[in-house]
Amino acid sequence: MNSFKIGHDVLKTSQLKSKHLFRCFFTITALLVIPLLLTGQDRPQAPAWDPVDTSRETQTENDTIPPIDRQVEPDTQYVMYFKFDQPFQRHDLLDQPYRNRDLHFDPARGGGWEQATTGHLGGPTRPMILEPDREIGFRTGIDDYRFYWNKIEDQRYYHQYRPYSNLMYAQGPVQDENTTRAMFSTGFDDGVNISIDYRRINHQGNYNRQRNFQTYISASLSNSSEDGKWHNFATFLSNAVLAWENGGITTDTLFRGEFFEDDRTLIPVFSENAESRQQHRAVYFSNYRLIREAELFGLRLPLYANHYMSFGNRFFRYTDTSPNPDYYGEFFQVNSGFRRFMEVGTTEQRIGVTIGDIFNFERERVSNYLSVNLRWARHNVRFDPESFRSTEWFLSANAGLSPGDLFFIEASGELGIMGDAAGDVFLNARAGLEGDELSFFGELDYLRRGPSLIETRFPSAEGFVYNNDLPAFTHTVLGGGIEWKRLNLRAGFRQHLLFNLPFFEEDGKSNYVDETLAIPQLRATFKPDLGPIILHSHFAWQQQSRRELAMPSLYFKQRVAVTATLFDEALEYQVGLDGLFFRGYSASRYFPAIGNFTLSDRDLDDTFRAEPWLAVRIQSFDAILRFENFGYIFTDRIDYQFDGYPLPDLQWRLKLRWQLND
Repeated sequence: MNSFKIGHDVLKTSQLKSKHLFRCFFTITALLVIPLLLTGQDRPQAPAWDPVDTSRETQTENDTIPPIDRQVEPDTQYVMYFKFDQPFQRHDLLDQPYRNRDLHFDPARGGGWEQATTGHLGGPTRPMILEPDREIGFRTGIDDYRFYWNKIEDQRYYHQYRPYSNLMYAQGPVQDENTTRAMFSTGFDDGVNISIDYRRINHQGNYNRQRNFQTYISASLSNSSEDGKWHNFATFLSNAVLAWENGGITTDTLFRGEFFEDDRTLIPVFSENAESRQQHRAVYFSNYRLIREAELFGLRLPLYANHYMSFGNRFFRYTDTSPNPDYYGEFFQVNSGFRRFMEVGTTEQRIGVTIGDIFNFERERVSNYLSVNLRWARHNVRFDPESFRSTEWFLSANAGLSPGDLFFIEASGELGIMGDAAGDVFLNARAGLEGDELSFFGELDYLRRGPSLIETRFPSAEGFVYNNDLPAFTHTVLGGGIEWKRLNLRAGFRQHLLFNLPFFEEDGKSNYVDETLAIPQLRATFKPDLGPIILHSHFAWQQQSRRELAMPSLYFKQRVAVTATLFDEALEYQVGLDGLFFRGYSASRYFPAIGNFTLSDRDLDDTFRAEPWLAVRIQSFDAILRFENFGYIFTDRIDYQFDGYPLPDLQWRLKLRWQLND
């Protein structure tokens, strides 16, 4: 007990010192940066891979794509924004009509492509659809809650002159099961726009010692000078997770048929006192400075110098205070008394040039642009019992070309040129023909990267079990597709080639597949306009027989609903059913100590889940009553998306949402 207390005090002291150093560093940085912003020093930034925004009046017609003509609802306005580092792509927050909006309270289960979860709101997630990744360089590899986090690449910068706010609250059957979201944005006459985004999940879970508290907040500020020569951006992000994960039910307690008589919350579990804490805080600064005009693809376009820098800190701690397994036999895992700690401080700097009319908000998309950047990153790692530093240099580029009215090319990539990330690379290229009704496109993705930190160091009570034999992982994707705007149909085919795929064995130790995996994949979404009838279909087929992928071979999600109005169209309501079916799924087992997922010996048969719901809308106010896991009240079978986690029976949840425009 004394040794545990001493270890706890050391961790607490080190954490306080880390926080103190981070605050001092942030304060000094702010004092250095703010005067530069005010005096007009060099502070630009770099764009990214999605090309879109606007074009100047002096440009030719084929440099831009005309804006989409949409009818604005009486109580709403356009809420325009672009994402951090992606000024080429402009979005409208109110682009989706009410009939097509997501009505789910759980971000992992909302939308067409769901994440596999442990069955409770805010639980650890894993993708169910194979997608190419674009993250290279140093990675912790602890990704169990990363899906929920505010990420800088998803941060929105709004461009509007009226305040906009969006409030959401969802309540479950008990008080300690709720989620909250609040977003506010407003602009000022001098070109300044501020926005705040807050999200909170408080969920008690389905079993004893299974609950999580998650808090995410971001604050952003953007400024554009009146003469259009300066564009400045700043963002603060904070992500915090406290989770109690019981590790799943014991292997000899799979209740089926007549044996399932008790409440599922009474099922014995592994590691019932496992607790993990994660925290990520970072500040980002970005700036574009208009230099002059330059010629690109035969066009005279603005030339910007850009600069970007960030300072962040990530913290992870796991403890397991389960009883001694010598006393309880095989009832608990053998990690009792196990503790681990990791902290990573990251500093980034990037400079580059960008050619393109990227800050003209009169158009939807910029088609001709080029950006070239040099990025430097340093990671200071404390991963008991060792500390080390990782330094990386990257060269990145983004380009778009539209030589005619129909044809377009977009490409982006990044290459590790020096340091610990030398040889890492990602490349994305897309080309196609775009017409008024039909669009055809082809795409190429390539990723090569080394193993993550958690893949090379398996934690144990004595320290680490090192695995330095993992080779670089490569993922190549070739594909193409079609988009039919009249039917709102998008379909495509991809051929995935994966070599040296990393995974975690059942005991949590890393390994890799020493062969090339060829995974053909078909995907389609279909949302036809059928008047009062709503049919939304999402279909995916991915041929694979390796449990290391832990993804279903067949995925189908269907929404069927009817919408109508009352009281002279003052009230609009929907009654519908969301159904999810998948098969050929090798369930993973969640392993909290590594913040990831391991192999298991359980394969799921055909699995179906249904959720009826009622949605009511009065102007900007929405109320949605949803019943979860409706299909499970008709069977004694326990289905789950992760090995060891039965899903609960029928539950209800009420979601309220306000969308306010001044």
